[in-house]
Amino acid sequence: MRVTRNTAVNGWVSIDIPLSSFTGLNLSAVSFFDLNNPTGAAPPQDDMYVDNVYFYRPATTQPPTLGTFTVPAKNVGDADFTITPPSSNSAGAWSYSSSNTGVATIVSGNMIHIVNGGTSTITATQAANGPYGSGVATATFTVSFPPLTTPAPTPPARATSDVMSIYSNAYTQIPGTVNTNPNWGQATVVTTQTIGSDNLLKYSNLNYQGTDFGGNINASGMSYVHIDVYTPNETSLNFFLISTDTGERSVSLAPLTQNAWNSYDIPLSSYTAQAGFSVGSLFQFKMVGSGGKIIYVDNMYFWKPAATFVNPTITFNDINKVLGDADFTVSASSDSPGAFTYSSNNTAVATISGNTVHIVGAGTAIITANQAASGLYNPGSATATLTVAVPPLTTPAPTPPARNAWDVISVYSNAYATTGSPSWSADASVTDEQLGGNDTKKISNFLIETVEFGAQDLTAMTMMHLDVYSDDCTGMNLWLLNNGDRNAQRTITLNQWNSFDIPLST
Repeated sequence: MRVTRNTAVNGWVSIDIPLSSFTGLNLSAVSFFDLNNPTGAAPPQDDMYVDNVYFYRPATTQPPTLGTFTVPAKNVGDADFTITPPSSNSAGAWSYSSSNTGVATIVSGNMIHIVNGGTSTITATQAANGPYGSGVATATFTVSFPPLTTPAPTPPARATSDVMSIYSNAYTQIPGTVNTNPNWGQATVVTTQTIGSDNLLKYSNLNYQGTDFGGNINASGMSYVHIDVYTPNETSLNFFLISTDTGERSVSLAPLTQNAWNSYDIPLSSYTAQAGFSVGSLFQFKMVGSGGKIIYVDNMYFWKPAATFVNPTITFNDINKVLGDADFTVSASSDSPGAFTYSSNNTAVATISGNTVHIVGAGTAIITANQAASGLYNPGSATATLTVAVPPLTTPAPTPPARNAWDVISVYSNAYATTGSPSWSADASVTDEQLGGNDTKKISNFLIETVEFGAQDLTAMTMMHLDVYSDDCTGMNLWLLNNGDRNAQRTITLNQWNSFDIPLST
């Protein structure tokens, strides 16, 4: 390419030619230059001196030489830390920026504050200084989530008939081989984690993930599907039940709290209410997330509440018998079909074999009817009071012998004329009985009974007579009272008339 310039005679001329004047010239491969006299080569030829031939540009700064720039990987929850800039031959000041403030921000000029898990490009910019221009270096900063150390909540104890377990340490798994990572082309990475004695599943980079039951199950007898989920960063999850007959239906797992275990008990009706879905032929679960997040999963199972047991209503009535009655059977009634057993708390009154009662003696006994549990009924018991009375006395007292009227002072007897008007106190319960036509006093709840018959002169008498019958009183004291008192003690033979002739000298 040619550029023409005029020169002055007999003087130095300095020429600065913009390289842009050489239109179309490839400046990257220039190897020589040529000076031509435009007047041609014919005589007289001209003379010219040349010096200081060079290419140049306006004054500039050179870039600094930077070393390798790295930022160490960290975990969510780590403290703020100072950035170490790359080495440089420039003394220029450094400034920093983060491409993803959702992962990390720059604080205090040269420190990184961790916000969440993920990656961010950290840019270190060095300002121009002296002969050095500005410089830039970048590094990828990776923030991971710390390993999970808290196991999922322990499921409650349940009857085998109340649970169908797909994945859980707490229950026996359903028959067959459950595949927790079927190859559906998902991006999710599944690993098994162990915390203490608990196994759980970690879904990394979750887009969707399935669990195959290894065969169809009929969950129509269950009420809920349970799942425990932990996530450090997921914001949205949908949980699917998949049927071989009626396709798939989903329920949103909400609320979803980060950095805590979330336990969900989803009514199966939430699925069956969706366009005729049936849980009678289920064979897979599916989890769908928002994309690229991490979740932990544990305790996937179907369950139903334990049956509610009720107490039986038992009717058992009190029983009244008389000593000497034949053996008899007892029978309590109940709304439970559970079997009954019976017992007596007083074998001196009654004994029981099976449900047959044998009377031993007079008195009371508590008969307890114990009913065994049956079906939805708890065990129960009821009591009845068995009262065994002594049979009514029908035998009259012995008839006293005939005596002269002057040899007897009668207080109470049909055999002799009564002296005075005796009165019986209310210290005990006194009733009049007729035994074979003979007037007889019955004293119940006997402790003290006073009979007043007026002042009588007994000095001519030698004996006091008394006929006594009792089925339960084995002894008595008999007192005669005037200004003082004296008593005679007597033992009573039960269940027969006792005739006492007591010398007044006693």
